[in-house]
Amino acid sequence: MATAVPDGTTGYEAALDVLNSLNTRAEAVRLGDQKARDAMIADCFSLIAKLETPSETFIRTMWTHLMHPAIWRIASDMKLFEALGTDDSPKTVDQLATTTATDPVLTRKVLQNLAAAHVVTEVDVNTFTPTTLSNSLAQQMWIEALELFVPFTNLVTVKTPAYLKERNFRMPTDILDTPGQYAHGGKGEWNMQEMIVRNGHVQGLASLMKVWLDKRPHWSDEKSGFYPVRERLIKGANDSSEAVFMVDVGGSRGHDFLRLFSHVSPDEIPGRLIVQDQPPVVASIADGSLPSKVEKMAYDFFTPQPVQGARVYFMHNIIHNFPDAEAKSILKQIVAAMKKGYSKLLLWDMVLPDKGAGVNACCLDWVMMTYYASSERTETQWRRLLEDPELGLKITDIVHFSQYDQDVIELEIA
Repeated sequence: MATAVPDGTTGYEAALDVLNSLNTRAEAVRLGDQKARDAMIADCFSLIAKLETPSETFIRTMWTHLMHPAIWRIASDMKLFEALGTDDSPKTVDQLATTTATDPVLTRKVLQNLAAAHVVTEVDVNTFTPTTLSNSLAQQMWIEALELFVPFTNLVTVKTPAYLKERNFRMPTDILDTPGQYAHGGKGEWNMQEMIVRNGHVQGLASLMKVWLDKRPHWSDEKSGFYPVRERLIKGANDSSEAVFMVDVGGSRGHDFLRLFSHVSPDEIPGRLIVQDQPPVVASIADGSLPSKVEKMAYDFFTPQPVQGARVYFMHNIIHNFPDAEAKSILKQIVAAMKKGYSKLLLWDMVLPDKGAGVNACCLDWVMMTYYASSERTETQWRRLLEDPELGLKITDIVHFSQYDQDVIELEIA
């Protein structure tokens, strides 16, 4: 018997509607349409929701979403992903256990779970091959990002229900008293950015940002229909060698500049480029990891901006970390440095729709609450914050790409 779904149709009939949607997108995906591909992924999740019973959804969510991150971390610590290699040659459990010097019974359990989650492929009894995902998980930046999530980030997640229950289910409002401090200590002393530094996860956070961008369109990717860099930024910029073209404020280790250069040649960009972040982060940038055109500068964005009159001040996933009051404090430092009629402020941040937000965006919104007493904002909330008269800014455009990507919010002095 078909299972009932909320709209009154059967699960089978609703699934057919989703399958029809998948079929209509197939040709566009085959031709490389990124937005059609993203919509198809959303359809696939919808298909599962239409077909599963409540019991199946409950068990899958409670077990897999809790256990799989831990199993991925265990496999990473065991060096299983590296041992599988990057070719398609099958390897047995005994071979992998020998290579990693681990218990073959445990090794099989880990591989069995990874295969069930499509992280590796089970080609025969006790025999496995790698996948694109497992090859990625063998790379250093993925390993470091995983080390941030398990257990540092996951501990915040599992402690959040108790935190909210103790506070009668009220939203966190203090950046120094969030589920993050509840899980890791430091209430009233350190915000979560500082906690990440104190717990030795600077590299993990930088790597997470790289993983997040991996294979996703960059804001500067004009060919994919994202932000028109040449028309709006390069055109009309001061071409003096002393002029500053772009300041990446809170730019970690400069990953956004590296992605920018894959779409716009450094020779096309006039003037200087500067990446700013906290002293420990800037000190961790390895020599030679950035092109010579990029300057490193230690800077706290709650203090006056030392670079005056740049063409572009860029912030990627910064403002979403802060409630409105702290966000305004940060923005005021940039506004004071901007040159009216010339400087632009670009925020590459999530803009939630008022209805129908995607699961990744909703989960990121939850992270902002539990870490920073903040939220991912809707367009209405962004406009209320950014066009507050006390800031003196005006939004000149919001460039949207897909539900999986942040939007570019373009601002100028009002």
